[in-house]
Amino acid sequence: LQADLITQRADLLIDGGAAEGRLYLEVGGKLLYDDHASRVLPGFDPRCKIRILGRLMGLSPRIVLCISSVDLEKDRVWAQGETYQQSLLKLLDEYKQHLPKGIPDPDVVLNLLPKDQKAALSPKIQAVVDVLQQRGLKVWKRFVIEGYPNAPPSAFGELDDHLTWSDQVRVVIVTALGSNCGKMSTCLGQIYLDRTRLSLHSCYAKYELFPIYNLPVDHPIQLAYEAATADIGDFVEYDRFEEERPGQPRPVNYNRDNDAFPLLKRLLEVVSLEGEFSRDMYTSPTKMGMNAAGFCITDDLVCAAAAVEECKSRLRRYAAVGDEVGVSRTRDVIQRAEQSFERLKKKHGTHEASG
Repeated sequence: LQADLITQRADLLIDGGAAEGRLYLEVGGKLLYDDHASRVLPGFDPRCKIRILGRLMGLSPRIVLCISSVDLEKDRVWAQGETYQQSLLKLLDEYKQHLPKGIPDPDVVLNLLPKDQKAALSPKIQAVVDVLQQRGLKVWKRFVIEGYPNAPPSAFGELDDHLTWSDQVRVVIVTALGSNCGKMSTCLGQIYLDRTRLSLHSCYAKYELFPIYNLPVDHPIQLAYEAATADIGDFVEYDRFEEERPGQPRPVNYNRDNDAFPLLKRLLEVVSLEGEFSRDMYTSPTKMGMNAAGFCITDDLVCAAAAVEECKSRLRRYAAVGDEVGVSRTRDVIQRAEQSFERLKKKHGTHEASG
C-alpha cells in the first residue's frame, strides 16, 4: 500500500507536469530498520522502508544522508551510549550490507555549519569529513540559514553545495542519522538549486510514519513520537493549514512541519510553473506527505498499549544518559499517554488490551 502511494506520487510529480526533474522524498525515522515503528505498531515490518526502496529501482534512486554539524561538534551521546560519530560510522557500515543491489553508497550532507566555516571547517568536523572521504563517500556542505524557516528561498543559493547526479536519477531518498538534521531544508535547497541552476523541475514529497495524520492528536501512538523526540522538543499538533471537515478528523502533524510549510509554499511560488501538481496540491503539510500506516491498524488497543510502554522505555533511556530535559518532558508525555489509553479502553468497552 505504501509503495503504491509513493509510486503514484512520483508519477504525478515527475511525469505529470515536469519534463525533467527529480523527486526529493524525505523519509522520516530509520530507513534500514525502523525499530521504533515495530515497537509501537506490533506486527509492523521494521525493514518495510528498505523493501519499498527496492520497488523504486526503475527511477534510479539515490540516497542522501543528512547529519548535524552541531551534534558532531558537541560530541552528542545517544541514549544507547554511542557517540554521534560512532553511530554515523555504524550506520554507514549497515548501508553497505543492506541497501538493495544497484543503489550506490549515500551522499553525506553536513548540515547546520556556521557560516564562518565556509573557508575552513573546524578541526573536529574536518576530521570526520576526512574519515568519510577515505571511505570513498561524497560529503557536501550546507550552512545555517538565517531566519529559517522564515527565510526567503534565495537564501538556499548563497553558500550551500549543490548535489548533482546523472539525468537518470529521478528519485532522491533524503534520510538522516537522527532528528533535527536538516532533511527538509536539504530538500528545499536542492529543489531551488535544481530549478535555478539546472532548469530541472524538481519537487518534494514526504514519507514519515509519525505522527500518523488520521489518528487523534492525543493518541498514545502520537505521544510515543513526542517521547522519542523529547530531547529536541518536538510536539504533535493539528495541521494548522487544514480545517476540520464534517465526518472527517482534522489532520494531525507536528510543530516543525507546520513551521516550515510556509517556506515550502513560498519556494514553490517562486520556482514552479502554473499548473504544476505540487503548486496546486500542496496546500498543507499533510498533503505533502504519504502515510498509509493509520489504515493498517487492526487492533487500536494493542498498539496503544505498546505506545505507552515505548514512552516508559524512552524515559529510562533519557535517565541513563542524564538527559534532564528528556526526562522531564517524557514524564509529562507518559502521564498524558496513560490518560489517553484509559479513555480508549472505555471507548472500546474493555479494561484490557486485546491480542
